[in-house]
Amino acid sequence: MTKADLIDEVSRLTELTRKDSEVIVETIFESVVRSLRAGDKIEIRGFGSFRTRQRKPRVGRNPKTGDRVEYEMGMPLSLQPVDPENPQIVALRRGPLALFGTGNLPATFSRAQLLAATAASPSSEDWLVQGDAGKITFRPFAAINDEPYRLYHTVKS
Repeated sequence: MTKADLIDEVSRLTELTRKDSEVIVETIFESVVRSLRAGDKIEIRGFGSFRTRQRKPRVGRNPKTGDRVEYEMGMPLSLQPVDPENPQIVALRRGPLALFGTGNLPATFSRAQLLAATAASPSSEDWLVQGDAGKITFRPFAAINDEPYRLYHTVKS
């Protein structure tokens, strides 16, 4: 389902215009993103709960000098299997955020390709994965417009 499909469904069920339904859907997504960025927890009964986690800075040691060094942990990229019986079907995550592949997606990726994703720019929410046929954009759901997307991807062995 795309964001456009969701807008159409809201319009159909509420008998509102598509424009009014689009405002409603966009407002909900913007509110969720704004709340998560502010550090709030979101709980939608019967659907799920969302929160971001801030990791405390860690203390390590410089192996050459033995000096204590404090460093912050970022939100690492990870692959989450759809279930234990299907470890080859995964979602790309950055910390608590699921990243959706957008556009014309290949049938499979390698684990290395997904985990080597790079930020499109320091100010962008987009991540780029170098696929066999070129760069593929991955982004959080709230950043997806009227484009095809996929959360779960098959990884090559």
